[in-house]
Amino acid sequence: MYCAALFDMDGLIFDTERSIKSVWQQAAQLQSLNIDDSFYSKFIGVKDVECEDMLKRYFLNADFSLDKFIFDRDRLMAAQKRNTTEIKRGFDTLFHHLLDQQVKLALVTSSSLSQVQHHFKDYHYLSSFKVIVTGDDVVKGKPNPECYIRAIQGLNVKADQCVVFEDSNNGMRAGLAAKCDCVMVPDLTTPSHTIREKATAILSSLEQAIPLFTPTSK
Repeated sequence: MYCAALFDMDGLIFDTERSIKSVWQQAAQLQSLNIDDSFYSKFIGVKDVECEDMLKRYFLNADFSLDKFIFDRDRLMAAQKRNTTEIKRGFDTLFHHLLDQQVKLALVTSSSLSQVQHHFKDYHYLSSFKVIVTGDDVVKGKPNPECYIRAIQGLNVKADQCVVFEDSNNGMRAGLAAKCDCVMVPDLTTPSHTIREKATAILSSLEQAIPLFTPTSK
């Protein structure tokens, strides 16, 4: 049985990906530019600074100001932060099962620590994560495995004792590159062919992962 569970945050624990996508698209529209859903899918699970580099390249031949985009995006995001972030179906059930089984928990997200603190501020979960790795802590974000390697080391476990939970292909690539077993619960993106082949499971909700952490009788 696995002894550790490593969780992504946006789109997996919290139903945030749609609102984040909307903010990025609105910020681009304020410069009469378009971030379509296909291009935005490359951002999911990736650090903001790396997404911003992609934007600069994407709009290289357009009248695009990254400084204005960041200002508008952050302003729109701040307005959204007045609301409580909704927990996704299945997380609470799995979370308490893992605590009952004394499974070590880590939070591994491309978001900043301030975003983590905001999302969890109305909930009791955050203190139960033994390790928290944010985008602030790594040089290279997902799909690079640095974040998951840091979490594994922080939990003092082996990679093959861990299950990584992700909602995006980029996050799954990071977990697989760290040599963990990986479970995808898709949100905005569907699993790629390669991810389908390599995933331990593709689930529709987190509570479906409970059997992975349930002792079997002999």
